[in-house]
Amino acid sequence: MTIRRATADETTGRGILKSRHHDVDGLPVHVVASRRDGDRLVVLVPGLGLSWRQLEPLARELTPEVAVYAVDLPGFGWSGRPATVLDVGAHATVVGHLVDLLAIPRVALLGSSFGCHVVVEVAARADPAIASVVLQGPPFQLGERSALWLASRALRLAVTEDSDLRRLAMHDYRRSGIRRVWATACAALRHPIERRLRDVRVPALVVHTEDDALVTGDGARRTAELLPEGELAVLARGGHSPGFSAPRAAAGAVAPFIARTLPPSRPA
Repeated sequence: MTIRRATADETTGRGILKSRHHDVDGLPVHVVASRRDGDRLVVLVPGLGLSWRQLEPLARELTPEVAVYAVDLPGFGWSGRPATVLDVGAHATVVGHLVDLLAIPRVALLGSSFGCHVVVEVAARADPAIASVVLQGPPFQLGERSALWLASRALRLAVTEDSDLRRLAMHDYRRSGIRRVWATACAALRHPIERRLRDVRVPALVVHTEDDALVTGDGARRTAELLPEGELAVLARGGHSPGFSAPRAAAGAVAPFIARTLPPSRPA
């Protein structure tokens, strides 16, 4: 496992994003994509109950280097509402089928918080299109599987996170319904992420911030150690969602890893 302290990228820019829907297994899945054409693609998967806007700041920072697809998971954001609440495996199936639909030879996946579970599950299924993964703020201290622990940490996040992010979360939760959000959180508690991390056979970067109120530094390090090709990047600030609260610093950690693990498949 490689551990490094990340610094902000001074050369990041502002990409232009465009909204669209894809039909995935009969369900309209909303994505926001950069207009940059090319076959180097990063698919961004947001946190619990959140829309693509949680990762919009990071998406804009990454677009000078790669094409970006920020996804609204089924039931959340502007995607369709399935009749039942999907568990982690079902969300992973949708993301995997979306990747297949895009027909791009190699992609990187980036998950934030709950999105880390989805990304790990997709990658653990050994889809040959997945070149690498980034786990930004894994949502659980490994070994913790109680609803009480989850509720107590959620309350802590409600106090410590960026005020703009809290407002976004309240908007997105009202849109999706708090019962769907809570049921999805409980599904994440049942997901065996410790075992599935070991099945991820591609380069993987864990991004942790020192002021994350949900997961400790030891927890992030343990997550990286369980990944066969795991690395750990540590940011000084950014809370549990550095892609929103500290996007330039987050891009400074992510962009070099993507450049190294997701090279262009054809000359520019």
